[in-house]
Amino acid sequence: MSHTPGSSLPTANSPSPAADSSRSTAGPASRAADHDALERLLLAAGARPEDTLRAVHETGAAQVVRIAVDELISRCLPHPELPDTPVQFDLRHEDRTHSHVLTVSGKGVSAAPGPDPTAPMWISYELSDLVRALYGPAGARAGRTRRTELRLGRDTTDTSDPESWIRRMHPVSDAVQVVLAALEPAPPALAELALRHRTDKWGPLHWFTPHYERHFAQLRDEPVRVLEIGIGGYDRADLGGGSLRTWKRYFRRGLIHGLDIFDKTGIDEPRITTLKGDQSDPDLLRDIADTYGPFDIVIDDGSHVSRHVITALTTLFPCLRPGGLYVVEDLQWAYAPGFGGTPDDLASPRGSTGFLKTLVDGLHHEDIPHRAGRRPGYLAEHVGAVHFYRGIAFLEKAANSEGAIPPWIPRSAVPPVEDAAHTEDDAHTGDDTHTGDDAQAAADSPWPPPGNGH
Repeated sequence: MSHTPGSSLPTANSPSPAADSSRSTAGPASRAADHDALERLLLAAGARPEDTLRAVHETGAAQVVRIAVDELISRCLPHPELPDTPVQFDLRHEDRTHSHVLTVSGKGVSAAPGPDPTAPMWISYELSDLVRALYGPAGARAGRTRRTELRLGRDTTDTSDPESWIRRMHPVSDAVQVVLAALEPAPPALAELALRHRTDKWGPLHWFTPHYERHFAQLRDEPVRVLEIGIGGYDRADLGGGSLRTWKRYFRRGLIHGLDIFDKTGIDEPRITTLKGDQSDPDLLRDIADTYGPFDIVIDDGSHVSRHVITALTTLFPCLRPGGLYVVEDLQWAYAPGFGGTPDDLASPRGSTGFLKTLVDGLHHEDIPHRAGRRPGYLAEHVGAVHFYRGIAFLEKAANSEGAIPPWIPRSAVPPVEDAAHTEDDAHTGDDTHTGDDAQAAADSPWPPPGNGH
């Protein structure tokens, strides 16, 4: 996300129908109405089956059918060289059947309401069971109400050429596999998703997906709320969003939000909400968190300007849930002066990497002798772990309060170290005196100067 001066109030872009019919069957108004219903279903799918059924009742079967079909086709992968093959897909609820025809092809999957008596294959689910299969934890017992029926050739008694019928069955089998694979509890690997959705988180410039897998795997089955700063595609409303779609598929129970300074209306879809605004505006960031948070994950892949990175971190980290993760990408720009980097002063908290280094001292704030009037800031007390990799850092939110070293433990080495440069009294705590931008960065650091009251 590139940066321009100014900011605007956070507004959810009004979604528009996707250009690719395989991505959605719902229009703008219905998608906006689906947001609250989606969160209700995400939570209910992880509870007892009767809770899921109750959520379907409260939401209304027609709306749940629309949400479920949208989700299903968004997960389906195109099958190379497959001709258009219709599959009738029925969802049963109480005494009514809601029918759709899924057309599977090399371009993806599209959906249209209504039965198709000529469809060669029929698949049927109980509606609440499909909700659990789509949004429930991987270990949930779901998909047990599925019924299938091969209708190809059912009205003929011609047995003279079985080879011909077998050949005609091949595209039908492929089409059914495309649909059922989208409901498998074992999701694709993150690197595969990144390549599929054309996000740069996996090669050739970045190799971030193994690090994301390491830290995100524990949350993959949870109903998370994710905010990513930076959507991509510059000023084109219908370009970008590859990362958001990757997270939507990776967190199959998650609600995904993206922030960009450009209008990204064209990429909104169920479970993806885009917001227009400037990451350097702390008031806007707080408004976003109040409306769409608290978040489980925040990813900064925005302007990469150091002061913007620091503003977003110090503003949004308090809006993470305990146990949440804050990610800063593309740290290489912390060494570029044009992005506010400080290559000649690597310890300066004006640079985003220099600022992140101060968090290491913040982790040990209880063990560092406090100087008069100095108190640890919010980050020092709430960053529980810091993980650095090439070009990316992960911060874990947790109470950082384990108690200081007991006073009866000696504070001096035996024999005593005489080198004054290594005494604890001169230990660097990130609270050096700075001027200008340095002073502001120091004020935001885990060790704010007296009177800055974090």
